[in-house]
Amino acid sequence: MKIKSLSFKLSLYILTTVSVTFVVIFLFNLSESRKDALENMKRESYYISQSTAYRIESVLRGAEEIAFNLARLLEKQPGISQMQLEERIKTLVFANPEIFGCCVAYEPYSFFRDSLYYAPYAFHSGDTVSFMQIGNDSYNYFYLDWYQIPRELNQPLWSEPYFDANAGNIMMATYSAPIWHVRNGKPEILAIVTIDIDLQYLSRMVSDIRIFDHGYAFLVSKQGTFITHPVKDFISNETVFTLAEEYNQPYLREAGRDMISGGSGYQEVEPVTRKGDKYLMTYMPIPASGWSVAVLIPKDELYAPVYRLQRLMIALAAAGLFLLLVLISAIARRLTNPVKELAEAAHEIGSGNLEHKVPQFSFHNEITDLANSFRKMQTDLRIHIAAISDATAAREKIESELKIARDIQQGIVPKVFPPFADHPEIDLHAVLDSAREVGGDLYDFFFIDDVHLCFAVGDVSGKGIPASLLMAITRTLLRARTAPDMKPCQITSSINIELCRENDNAMFVTFFIGIVNLKTGQLDYCNAGHNRPWMLDSNGAISQLPQTHGTPLGLFDDMKYGCSSVVLGKGSSVVLYTDGVTEAMNSQGELFGDEQLIEALRACNGAPPKQIISEVYGQTKKFVGIAPQSDDITLLVFQLLDYKK
Repeated sequence: MKIKSLSFKLSLYILTTVSVTFVVIFLFNLSESRKDALENMKRESYYISQSTAYRIESVLRGAEEIAFNLARLLEKQPGISQMQLEERIKTLVFANPEIFGCCVAYEPYSFFRDSLYYAPYAFHSGDTVSFMQIGNDSYNYFYLDWYQIPRELNQPLWSEPYFDANAGNIMMATYSAPIWHVRNGKPEILAIVTIDIDLQYLSRMVSDIRIFDHGYAFLVSKQGTFITHPVKDFISNETVFTLAEEYNQPYLREAGRDMISGGSGYQEVEPVTRKGDKYLMTYMPIPASGWSVAVLIPKDELYAPVYRLQRLMIALAAAGLFLLLVLISAIARRLTNPVKELAEAAHEIGSGNLEHKVPQFSFHNEITDLANSFRKMQTDLRIHIAAISDATAAREKIESELKIARDIQQGIVPKVFPPFADHPEIDLHAVLDSAREVGGDLYDFFFIDDVHLCFAVGDVSGKGIPASLLMAITRTLLRARTAPDMKPCQITSSINIELCRENDNAMFVTFFIGIVNLKTGQLDYCNAGHNRPWMLDSNGAISQLPQTHGTPLGLFDDMKYGCSSVVLGKGSSVVLYTDGVTEAMNSQGELFGDEQLIEALRACNGAPPKQIISEVYGQTKKFVGIAPQSDDITLLVFQLLDYKK
């Protein structure tokens, strides 16, 4: 009897202790689960908003870059012909499927002296590019917002969303940038360059966001106007503030003010699509246009997993307590049962259920120490998984930013080929393939005047972001330091002096620059430690430019560079490349080398630049095979087809 009484008391004590502990832990876990669910959804909606903002930002930045480049080109070519201009616009639209259309709207009588309107417009129409003139008495674009506002404010900007019934016949947003020219010694606006974005394109990007059953996202302009929304009637017809006023939602009004001023954050709102429900709204700015993207998550769907878990835990608790009452006397007599419970806990934890409760014991022995070890293991695993999640999110953010940086860097170098439609006497093609997201190789080409064409290739020491920054600086200095009647060595010396300033990291740039006279075929060049280019004449003979003229740029500010000259015959080609070609490495550690480069060039007898690059690049990739790319690869081929008349 004494033994049974002691067993009963021990059983009752254990049962009471376990019950109270379970209730406390249950209530605590329920509260923490609600908090964790809310915080997790905040983080997830933040990352979704941020990712969407980055995607839209990339599209808008790309459109701005296209408008900027076209505006600068037309400023440098004020005498461009009608045919050249219209062909340029069509080419831009065809080469950039993410934009809907492009227009250059000129000031009255500025393009044709006898014509008030001249606004060539190219736009996507199905799988083709259509073209039209949009200026006439029934469509006076001088008084439209996309033309008048940037003209009056004297700065580029994005328009509010609107329906263009006379041109694209779609809902769109337009980026407008002024083109300047100098008249009577004073700068004046010559025209407005516009890039149109189809709002359906943005709607598809935003509509891809799916959270639970009724979560959604929308996009608003810098005035608060809806650019995208699940309710189609809201688009361009309603604003955040009109909805806040109509449905008496002051919190939505406060969030709208923060959104149009470039803020980000969270706000609990009641959406008009499901009255009476509460949503968590996360919003994020899009700096390029001043727009803002918002993600809405239903709170009832947010907490639904917590409530389901609550009901399940209650059911499991009731069943567990009943079974515990039946088995408690045996548990008191058998010390092996704690081992069984620990084995079950180990199985649950091993299956990934880190929230599984490890049993508590009132006695202290090796089993208690083992249980404590399990709890420490749970804590360590939670910390480790949280650290992995944070590191993954940070890595994805960095990868997204590097993708944007790659797009920006690729936008720096010219990409439209053939580049000079009004110069049939030459042909030119180039390619740049970075080993990482961003790289240090560069190429550039441009006309100094009507007769002299400048082209250059460079290779920055190192890889990654530092090399890409120095690449951008070098390319900018090349454009800034090049002037008519300057020798290549003078340009090279000027760039070298600037790169040597405060070059604490001792980075350098191998650099080759050539200036060709299209009337005589004379090529003046300067080679600053770069790979010596190859020449292919019209008969298939291959030779190498014979000389370098100094060390790479950025090492010695007192370095004196020399120049050399060679005369190109009709049909001759000059092949410039970086060491990423000859030093391309396969999985056996072998290099592509000069001999295989020469063989690839010999196979291009009389071929145009694009085919030469395709052959050399293809042979390089075939040689490397499955091995990772070890260095940036850049190729530029210039071909003189005939002398300029």
